[in-house]
Amino acid sequence: MNLPLFLDAVLTVAVVALIGFVISAMIQLQKALVSADRLLKNINDQVAPISSNLISSLERVDGGLGRIDEVVRSVQEMSERVQHTMEVVREVITSPLVKVASFSAGTREAIKKFISRD
Repeated sequence: MNLPLFLDAVLTVAVVALIGFVISAMIQLQKALVSADRLLKNINDQVAPISSNLISSLERVDGGLGRIDEVVRSVQEMSERVQHTMEVVREVITSPLVKVASFSAGTREAIKKFISRD
């Protein structure tokens, strides 16, 4: 057999094998891409409702935080009112009580001295 003819035959077989390998790899790549496309579509179908649920949940949480802020503000105002009321009560009751106690102590001492003179 002729060497150039033999080399042509070997080269032809090698090219055919290479083409077969490339075709096989491209078929597997296409299957992988179709599978990835299906997976992405499934993920997209699942993510859309989850994201809308997440958005509505965040909106409810935001509204709740606004209400909590109002409640905290109301509690703070009530606390300030109670503190002011306690200060008024302290001024109205404590001062006269101290005066009465002082007057009583003074009167008692005066009576003791008056009685002890006799």
